[in-house]
Amino acid sequence: MRWFGARSRHRGPSSLLARVFRRRGSGSHARLGYAPEALEPRQLLAITVTKDNLAGFLVGKDYVFNDAESITVSKGVVVDAAGGNITLSAPSITLGDGAKLLSKGTRGAADGAITLEAANQTTTSPLSLINQFYANFASAGGQTAAIDVGKGVTISGGDVKLDVVSGDAYPQWWQDAVGSGAWGAYLKQATNTLNHILALPISIVIKQPESRLTVADDVSITGSGDVDLVTKAVAQADARARWSVVMDYLQKATKTTNFSFAGGFAYSDVRSNVSLAPGATVTSTGGDVTVTSDIVNSTTMKARVYLNQGVNPTNPNNVAFSVAVTVQNSTSTVNLAAGSTIHAADDVKVKATGTDTNIARPKTSSYKDGLVGVTAGVAVGSSDRKST
Repeated sequence: MRWFGARSRHRGPSSLLARVFRRRGSGSHARLGYAPEALEPRQLLAITVTKDNLAGFLVGKDYVFNDAESITVSKGVVVDAAGGNITLSAPSITLGDGAKLLSKGTRGAADGAITLEAANQTTTSPLSLINQFYANFASAGGQTAAIDVGKGVTISGGDVKLDVVSGDAYPQWWQDAVGSGAWGAYLKQATNTLNHILALPISIVIKQPESRLTVADDVSITGSGDVDLVTKAVAQADARARWSVVMDYLQKATKTTNFSFAGGFAYSDVRSNVSLAPGATVTSTGGDVTVTSDIVNSTTMKARVYLNQGVNPTNPNNVAFSVAVTVQNSTSTVNLAAGSTIHAADDVKVKATGTDTNIARPKTSSYKDGLVGVTAGVAVGSSDRKST
């Protein structure tokens, strides 16, 4: 069985755990919700493109390769769209040594676009409780997206794009909803209230997305339009641990103990890398060349204890402990080896960027008096941005 879900940009990893707990859908019109669907035999296997099955991927004058796991173009295979578009879309894409992706227009026609898109994303939920379970399981299954271009590969067309993205993404419907004026503000407030009520006293979130684009020796990538080599990895390791109103009510109703606690741990290790080996050549004869690596890493843990909130008679002997710990690692790199070449008719842009947020925020409160309140917060971070 396979789970379908809201607005995942593309496909997930190949492990059984990830296949059970990932979302499915593509683009802005993906179906919402979750529904089981039987796996077709072809979907259980990765695609391997050979000269014998190449014709099966021809749609009109375009070549379209799309798989939920991976696509491998075998060594020496030539895909020539002669002005049509060539699109490869899967979490992992490999071009074997000596393979060729060609789309030069004939008889004065424009060159076709060549797009390799490796996407492996988890659609997160506005509700923290759901993310604590579902999103964590999806992340544990693996959030690696990669494009590996083998030695001596040739890519030549119009606009050429090699795009790799991994990690988390808020569903588009949520972004649209909260951006709709007053209604969006009310929705955010209602969601925040639900998160307060439904939060558990212990929360653990772990995110490890990786995006990788590797271009081997003697590769030639040429476009008559813009040429983009782009990687991006996103982690939304944001969670909360809360001794909530509900927990306070249950404790007082059962009269078990005066001890209350909230503890949370958030960990992220986010990696994004573009590398060109010696002899690799990237050329735009009519536009820009962009080589970028980017990271967005938000690692936040809020651990809070609220006591004596009025749902039952207050207790001046309450003891409250709150601990929040975050560990954040971010690595964004672009490596252009000696002997690699980038040439553009217009601009060349090479950069490694990243945006980090690292917050550990513990809090204890005991209204109408309390005996002891202890808080501890630790936030550790490491960020590396490097273009070589």
